[in-house]
Amino acid sequence: MFSALNLFKHKTRKASKKFETICIVGLPKCGTTYLLDFFINGNFTNIVHKRKEATNLMNGNRFIKFKHCIAKNPRIIWDIEYWSKQLKYFDDTSEKCLFIVCVRPYNDAIYSLYKYFQKGGSISNNMKYNIFLDSHKKTYLDIEKNIITLKNTVKELVVLRFNESIINENTYKIIEDLNIDFKTLKEKKWGKHTPKKMPEGVFIDEELSLAYQSLLNNPLVNSITYKNKKYLYEVGVLYRFCKIWRSLNC
Repeated sequence: MFSALNLFKHKTRKASKKFETICIVGLPKCGTTYLLDFFINGNFTNIVHKRKEATNLMNGNRFIKFKHCIAKNPRIIWDIEYWSKQLKYFDDTSEKCLFIVCVRPYNDAIYSLYKYFQKGGSISNNMKYNIFLDSHKKTYLDIEKNIITLKNTVKELVVLRFNESIINENTYKIIEDLNIDFKTLKEKKWGKHTPKKMPEGVFIDEELSLAYQSLLNNPLVNSITYKNKKYLYEVGVLYRFCKIWRSLNC
């Protein structure tokens, strides 16, 4: 039977446990690469950011035990049913894993993806935006449902709203608030980011705007947003008492 002191120590260890594995699952053009770069500059030495590598990793073919590992595939949230078994395995095998979904107003995200694909040569410069939009629209309309599916699949999930956190909040503070085991000697200066605005005259799809608003209003999604932070471990009364007791008896 635990003595009171042993119980306090047990609670203390539990409270200090940090996330040592991160899986960034989407959305594209919502800050996923930006977040990956932060982890690359620190102590996350196992970096996986390509679809094939992520598949191999989550099937257990790369590491026996995931620790200080960062996996990124911004398309996972698009096809969550396909990835569900791999994500569950990854979650069960990792050292305390946090899954991150980055979201952004859908019209902004799709237009940014359109310009990114054009720049990279993935689509023709002659492709009309409305054609690209139509080909991606349904994928974005499913995001709210997919986030709920992911929430019911993994143990720890956070939703980062691009406009509220990634570009307007110090990223080091976000990582600290999320209780991630992140250390770096290569800290870079952080500054607010101003993403390019959609040019005037670009078509704004009303259905996508309403879908994004529905996501913001969904209480199940709101409960796991960075801004809400209800999912985070909150230090309990017992832990606080233990901390005071230790300081008085040192």
